[in-house]
Amino acid sequence: MPMRQDRQPFYGAIRSRVVARLAGVTLRQLQYWHQTGLITAHTVPGARGYPRLYSWVDYMKVRAARKLLREGLHTRQIRAHIEYLEESVPDWHMMPLHGYAGKVLIELEHRVMTANHPPQLAFPYLFELLWELREEGPLGAMQRYSHSIDMHPAVASGNPVIKGTRIETSFLASLVARQVPAEEIAAAYGIPQDTVESALAFVREVA
Repeated sequence: MPMRQDRQPFYGAIRSRVVARLAGVTLRQLQYWHQTGLITAHTVPGARGYPRLYSWVDYMKVRAARKLLREGLHTRQIRAHIEYLEESVPDWHMMPLHGYAGKVLIELEHRVMTANHPPQLAFPYLFELLWELREEGPLGAMQRYSHSIDMHPAVASGNPVIKGTRIETSFLASLVARQVPAEEIAAAYGIPQDTVESALAFVREVA
């Protein structure tokens, strides 16, 4: 059973339903942010409902926006916070990838809180936001699956995969939909069966 090829790395590839579930927002909220230009997804013309696809950076923006929304910020304030992050901490969207480029969170604190802005313009929620993103890891609200599922922008364009592989969870689900038993999938790809079953449970939750 051949594996699917990776998609182009900078093109939106993570489906809106997956982004919403992992970020802990509703599809309606995603649509609102898309329509207002806060976080714009790629659309797929010609497909039913014009599916929205998100890049890794946009996925991380959704997670950041959800946390800022939780603090009571409105869209204009959320936009300002995210723009400030992008200006002051260019690698902020990599924070959930533990140990990315050897950086540790404390190195970012000074930059976030001072950056080239006067103190009254420093954004008080950002250090906490970065800390939460780092602690949650790449799966966000679905981090309980992190023992078997992973996400990385350099692998399958950021789509959820079996940890340590490039096998997308959605690919395993498509095999099961074609009546391939989980034990056969596990044997064919050298994956523990409980990992396959965990991946299928993950897909069911985000579907």
